[in-house]
Amino acid sequence: MPNNTKESLKEQNIEKEYKKILGIFKNRDKDFLSLNDELFKRASFMAVTLKEMEEIINREGTIRVGTNGNGFTTCSEHPAQKSYNTMMKNYTTLMLKLNNFTDSSPDKSDEFDEF
Repeated sequence: MPNNTKESLKEQNIEKEYKKILGIFKNRDKDFLSLNDELFKRASFMAVTLKEMEEIINREGTIRVGTNGNGFTTCSEHPAQKSYNTMMKNYTTLMLKLNNFTDSSPDKSDEFDEF
């Protein structure tokens, strides 16, 4: 049962993050919001998951020391660190795209259009 509580807490945190993102786009039309809803949900999931992985990395470190089958000590990157790095790149890319959406409004025309 503790796992269900943890999953429920994660879902609540994702929902909070989702509402925060929606708040940024509150002035956009319904079509825009509907079209980009899945992006908002993915960004929310990634933000919460990145925080979880940060906690694991802070607690366990970025390097794992182990022993291979021959008895030699080995060092390797923590799996959470590797996942964190990959997800952080994707999250950053997504957030940059979402940020571009805040700067451009369908009602605005840019200098190129005016030209």
